[in-house]
Amino acid sequence: QVRRCGGTVDAIKFHWDVDEFAVERRGVNLHPHLSTVTYLSDSGAPTLIVDRRNALKAGDGEVACGQIKKGMLSYPRCNKHITFDGQLLHGTVPQLGDASERVT
Repeated sequence: QVRRCGGTVDAIKFHWDVDEFAVERRGVNLHPHLSTVTYLSDSGAPTLIVDRRNALKAGDGEVACGQIKKGMLSYPRCNKHITFDGQLLHGTVPQLGDASERVT
């Protein structure tokens, strides 16, 4: 993905990685065992990963809500690769990044 940074419109919104086919056809959230981000540049917004897991049943947002107690913030660095639990909520924080291009 290439994102022009500098505003919230350019952010990668917070999301869970999920099998969209399973959500649409069976109404369940199936997540990968691991999710990854590979940075191909030194610029752009950092990735924030928080300890919030998704509900098993699609649309059951109440399970996914609650206090966030832990998180990890990863700033872009060329060739940096991060791996994390595929069930965790993650996205970018554009206010902490610079106004250049993010390539992942």
